Amino acid sequence: MLDQTVDPRVPFLVKLAGQQQEVVYHAPLRSLVAHDLTLALLRGELSQPAEVTRWFDQRVMSAPSSGLPGAEARPHPAGSQR
Repeated sequence: MLDQTVDPRVPFLVKLAGQQQEVVYHAPLRSLVAHDLTLALLRGELSQPAEVTRWFDQRVMSAPSSGLPGAEARPHPAGSQR
């Protein structure tokens, strides 16, 4: 809040074992997804960042809109991964 604007979004960080490169995912996520993601990780269903991204994509498409301003999916900067 350095510039006096309020952002309702909360950062969600996932660090996989052996992961060396960051992946930025811009689509909004519901916090309830963290529960299912944790279970999928513990079951060994996801081990690579691209798998987590695809997993998120499947859930974002079926998630209802939050109605929050700025919560729409934004394109990724050129050269960045999702």
